[in-house]
Amino acid sequence: MKRPHVWSFRSVDPALERELSQSLSLSPLAARVLALRGITSSDGGRGFFEVNLKVLTSTGELPGTERAIERLLVAIKKGEKILVFGDSDVDGLTGSCLLGRMLKALGANVAVHVPERTVDGYGLSVAGVAAVRRHQTAVLVTVDHGVTAFAAIEELQKSGVDVLVTDHHQKPDQMPPALAVVNPLLLDPSHAAAKLSGAGVAFKLACGLFETLPAAQKQASGLRQVLREGLALASMGTVADVVPLVGENRLLVRHGLKQLEKTELAGLKALRNIAGLDQKVLAAEDISFGFAPRLNAAGRLGKVDVARRLLLCDDDTEARALASELDQMNQKRRILEAKVFERAKQLLDQYPRDAPIVVMGDPEFHAGVIGIVAAKLVGMTGKPVLLISTQGEVGRGSGRSIPGFDLAHALHRARAFVHSCGGHAAAAGLEMDSKRVAELAEQMRAHAAEDFHEPPPPTLHIDSEVMLHEMHPRLLDELKRVGPFGEGNPAPLFAASGVELATAPRRVGQDGGHLLMRLKNGARPLSAIAFGFGAQAEAAASGRLSLAFTPRPSNYAGPAVVELVVADLKTGEAAAAGT
Repeated sequence: MKRPHVWSFRSVDPALERELSQSLSLSPLAARVLALRGITSSDGGRGFFEVNLKVLTSTGELPGTERAIERLLVAIKKGEKILVFGDSDVDGLTGSCLLGRMLKALGANVAVHVPERTVDGYGLSVAGVAAVRRHQTAVLVTVDHGVTAFAAIEELQKSGVDVLVTDHHQKPDQMPPALAVVNPLLLDPSHAAAKLSGAGVAFKLACGLFETLPAAQKQASGLRQVLREGLALASMGTVADVVPLVGENRLLVRHGLKQLEKTELAGLKALRNIAGLDQKVLAAEDISFGFAPRLNAAGRLGKVDVARRLLLCDDDTEARALASELDQMNQKRRILEAKVFERAKQLLDQYPRDAPIVVMGDPEFHAGVIGIVAAKLVGMTGKPVLLISTQGEVGRGSGRSIPGFDLAHALHRARAFVHSCGGHAAAAGLEMDSKRVAELAEQMRAHAAEDFHEPPPPTLHIDSEVMLHEMHPRLLDELKRVGPFGEGNPAPLFAASGVELATAPRRVGQDGGHLLMRLKNGARPLSAIAFGFGAQAEAAASGRLSLAFTPRPSNYAGPAVVELVVADLKTGEAAAAGT
């Protein structure tokens, strides 16, 4: 079920649009898109299009990095055991594996550990501390977590383990008692590296280690290639964790995508192949829908070590077997997700309609897929959603939010009902007593009620109204320079009205859930795919349409052919009234 959208047409200063078009040799439409991404001058546009990695800020600008690098270099020299302790999502996996690869290339005695979140819990839990001791660790480096693990870090530091925290999650009022804390949130919010992902922080630390080497060693060793492959891994974590693709994140993803296309890492080659992405010019969405779901499936189904082994693997045969196993897990994940989604919808039907947030617990909720299901329910309800698996005494929850409601902050305010929690404003996880879900729900509803009551309708921000004949390959080439697109740098969204069907619409996909169309409002028809609009096939065939869409190169006819990805579709009276 898709909620109806409000279309909001964005405005831009016509003089700025002309200036950018003329000075940067862009079409007026591409110049408009650039202006709507916050570019206010020709110099700003030239800086935005500067994608050389040399413009990355120094690693030393990240607070804590100098102390962390100094300790790691001592450990390498002395042969002390270093444990890189990651997280089971794509950001934590890729970040821990890229840092582990760099440390290994530098000659470190290093191991990479990624806990099974469905069993061991989140971050440095009791099981996590036991794993650190089992590895006889001298130096522990966390990746993508640790900033809130006060008790565990204090215990480890007292026992002689030097803890180096690298994280990008919510900055607490007090830093944990680690030897070093590396977190981009400690930077000024305007800093180019302030919004790095966990993998982005790990990549910067790897760069910092590389920069300490003598010039001759940098040139003679294969460390530059390790860093290049680290870019590919960092881009995956950055996109998968849905951090804003602005500043350094945009640079890392732009170059990382190119490296993914030509990677020599056995695991990434196998993953790219099984996702059907060989010989393709990769975009951020290929990470979101191709690479990430397969890696995430391992963590969701309690077999995260398969993903860890794949990303550290150097043997092509072994990598193909591991990638195949991940692909099978992803198929199982889809089936499990569908079952949990149906159960959640049943419970949602009984949930108070006027509640500003949805908090539900159930023993049928599988902890590995509730985050995905929560995201779907947010799309249905327009409200923050927190789902908790109560299969055992310890309930494990995952939530997704909407703009304007900081879910991680709300959970911290409800710490009386929660064992542990972490995350971002838009997504968070927790562990709690399974019997206290109702109490947590009441508290969270109270917090949510302070911020808003009736959720606003979802809004699509339209860059421009266009005619379909304006969608041509040259425009796609120009728009590609504005990308990669994702959170914080959204793909251009255009609207067209008075659109006719050149041929009858066709329902495609599982259960006919999607709509394939040939559209025109001029002489040249274009193909379009409307995901999730299959039920509107009959309405779409009954008259003219208005649609909001993003153009892209055709996945089937090649880059010289433009196709449209429809974000919203208005039929009947809604279309006749205009956009």
